[in-house]
Amino acid sequence: MKRFLVIILATSYLGASSGPGGVEPRIASPVITFFVSSIIVAPTDDPSKKLKDFSDVETLSKTLMKSELEPDIHDRPVGLYVSYKGFLDFTDENGQIFLPRKHAEDKITLIVTKQLYPIILEGQTVEFFVRKKDAEAAYYKLKRSKDEKTGVFLWTVKKIPTPTSTKIPPEALVIYAKPHDLFIPEGTVTTTGGPNLVLPTIYPTKYLNKDLNALSFLKYNRQFFTPVSQETAYRYAADRYTKNLRPL
Repeated sequence: MKRFLVIILATSYLGASSGPGGVEPRIASPVITFFVSSIIVAPTDDPSKKLKDFSDVETLSKTLMKSELEPDIHDRPVGLYVSYKGFLDFTDENGQIFLPRKHAEDKITLIVTKQLYPIILEGQTVEFFVRKKDAEAAYYKLKRSKDEKTGVFLWTVKKIPTPTSTKIPPEALVIYAKPHDLFIPEGTVTTTGGPNLVLPTIYPTKYLNKDLNALSFLKYNRQFFTPVSQETAYRYAADRYTKNLRPL
């Protein structure tokens, strides 16, 4: 519950009357979010059909989609790490990822690989990240579009060949796991419009909990990423990383 309260405080719409002595209203920044769920719901119970009210930033910030989607999500895997545009987050007790949206296009390159390495320009300034040449990696292209006939927004997900270049595109969203740890359905799935990108649900396979894929990456490279919240701290233990809220 504390995690939800912090995000609400950080991202909700803070409206106030402007004018002499007044405060200018601030609009919450859009987010990229998705769930990692071990339950694949039937097509008629597609959770994305429940998301029509979440295209508004304020509504999404306040509800975090928890109450709408909770019945469809069970056995949520905790601790799957994801990075994007220099930000780092991992799945919480609800199997959910939250990242600030930092690009304008309604498309994303999704990469699943175990570990990245920074190419350092100077000091701790990272020029870009690369993956190991011999490391397993899976690449997906996700594009959001609107069906002109129905007005429904759709994600189109397509797996693409792994590039020969090991350089990671700056706008890529990276999930730190082996490709066989996750099942990412291809095809189309309904979603919402608006500034928030609500990505399709991703499903863990039976192999995910056997591999501590993120630990080596975080142990050496976590200093190059920014937590999604300033009230969040990461603590390393022998077998896992934990996310802790700093006192307000």
